[in-house]
Amino acid sequence: MKKDLTKSLFIFVVSFMSVGSLSTQNLDQVLQNQHYPVDFLGLDFSEFKFIGNAGVSGYTMKTQFFDEWNHMFYSENKYKYNIGAHIKIWKKTSRWSESKAKNWRMVATYSINHHTGFIADVNRSVDAKNIVLFNNYNLEDFSKDKLQEVINSYNLEFTSPIALTFIVNYFNWLTGESKIAAVFFNTNTKEILLSTSLTGEGTSRGNKNKFRNFWANSIAEILGKLEIVIRKKIGFRIN
Repeated sequence: MKKDLTKSLFIFVVSFMSVGSLSTQNLDQVLQNQHYPVDFLGLDFSEFKFIGNAGVSGYTMKTQFFDEWNHMFYSENKYKYNIGAHIKIWKKTSRWSESKAKNWRMVATYSINHHTGFIADVNRSVDAKNIVLFNNYNLEDFSKDKLQEVINSYNLEFTSPIALTFIVNYFNWLTGESKIAAVFFNTNTKEILLSTSLTGEGTSRGNKNKFRNFWANSIAEILGKLEIVIRKKIGFRIN
């Protein structure tokens, strides 16, 4: 019975949203629907800069840490890095029982289509020699034209009409701050439906062994901020 209801809800949503006509209003409806899938690409490092000298080369970031930071969305997705838990806000309240919360997180995970292989290919194309900037450059937010240029470069057979990508602007070792543009877009037309630039602060600064977690913690903070942006946009109370 439950499976039939889920199937019916999905068919209903698909029936009133044609791929070519998805809009920001449709995006609101998608993010409020527990069953509607979103394609998640992950962390796109194609425009990434690392500011400062952390003792980690651009080559090591490209060949090791790009994959590790993307992998945490699967290996550590109980909540902290569970994309669905942060963007699917259909009935998240502060009075849930733990059993309901676990069930919701499971549904949220299933409503995300991960495209790890594609984003790994994108990140492998980055020139490692151009990643590290040793001075404290004041990098501005990506313009909408730049974000559109990145989105237009994606050559992937998407599985959902809506996709989310995180285009990484920079990690600043001198300030401990990261900046990432979260972009929802129509996978058929490549039109940007919602974009927001968010910053996060790393924690547990230390040696190379802690390098991964330092920036992973900043990404976790950005996910929390993205959830707040979405809740405000579609009028949900922030608990």
